[in-house]
Formats: sequence, C-alpha cells, structure tokens
Amino acid sequence: MSTSPPDAQIDRLNCTISSILDPNDSRAFSFRANIKNRIRQYNLTSHLEAHEVINEAYKRAIAAIEQGKKIEYWQAWLKATCFNIVREQSRDRKRHPSVDPQSSAIANLPSKPFTRLFEYGEEASKIKEAQKRVICLERALEEYSNREPELACLLKLKLINRWSWQRIREHMVQQSSEEVPSVSTLRNRASRAKTRLRRLYHRIEEEYCEARITK
Repeated sequence: MSTSPPDAQIDRLNCTISSILDPNDSRAFSFRANIKNRIRQYNLTSHLEAHEVINEAYKRAIAAIEQGKKIEYWQAWLKATCFNIVREQSRDRKRHPSVDPQSSAIANLPSKPFTRLFEYGEEASKIKEAQKRVICLERALEEYSNREPELACLLKLKLINRWSWQRIREHMVQQSSEEVPSVSTLRNRASRAKTRLRRLYHRIEEEYCEARITK
C-alpha cells in the first residue's frame, strides 16, 4: 500500500487546520462548537479553551507524521483527537483536583495547568513551531484566496475534502455555465497552485520570523 510523503501529509494537515480556524467556514464553526460542547460536558470551561485543544491536536498530528503514520482524513482524525484530549484533561483533573493556590501543597502537584504542559525544553519548541506554521499558513491561504479564489477553492476540494479529480470536475460542471477544463488540466493547475502557495507561505514565514526577532 502506498503512503503519502511527509510533505504531502503536512500540506493536507495545514490546509485542514487553516480551514478549522477560518471564521467564515461553516464547517469550521461546527468543528469548534463540538469541541466547546465537549469541554462543557466535562465541566472544564474554566480550565480549558478550544484553541488550546486544537493546538495540542496539531502537535500530536505532526508527531504522527514524524512517526510515519498515514492519515487519510485529517478533519476526522483531528476531531477524534480533540475529544480524546478533553477526556484526558478531565481524567487528569479528577486524579489531581485543584487546591487553594495559597496552599504549600500546590508545589507538589505532579500535573500542571494545560497551558503550561509544553512550557519547557523540546516540547515548548515543538508547540511554538506548530503555532507558527498554523499562523503563517492561515495568512498565506487568505492572501492566496484573495489573489486566486478559484484555484484556492480547487486546492481545498482536493487537499481538505479529499475529492477525486473526477468528482471535482463533475462538481465544477454543475456549478459553472462555462466549459470546465479536463481532469488532467485541473491536476496541473492544482500542482502549480501548490507551488505558488508554498512560495507564499515561505515568504510570510520569513516575515513572521523577522518580526519576532525585531520585537
């Protein structure tokens, strides 16, 4: 069975994350709402935020790719992982209930608040890198969508929705009154679009890093 190259896996993951973070995407709203509902279900609203859960899920996704795992549908994988993270946090809080912050016992607690789980060392570096990728990709996709909305939509159908090229073409035929390109042409356009998007991403990434250095 063939497997997707790591770069291709990361491309699809990043596109999915960007879609999840898009406030104008109705499915993204539903995704975040489901996480918030799960947080409320476990009575963690004062301890956990949806964006924290998504950040941790992204970190685990990168780790899965580095371990050579092949994920076919990232949105479903991320949703299940987010739910597992909320459940893990609930179990952790039950094992280590909160104490009076003035109590000396707080220093001996084996667990830390979620937002500090990756504060130190290599884990901190990984989560910061993951956050940077999401921010830069979100900006790149927004800029590319403004420049080339049709190609951006094409990439979304292929990379996020995981539609076949034939299904994408049939969808375009239904949506357009003009002649729709062949599957081969659509595939070539998407390939060129990914190259341009990657260049745009790297340019934005450089600007992001420079801005962080000058702060």
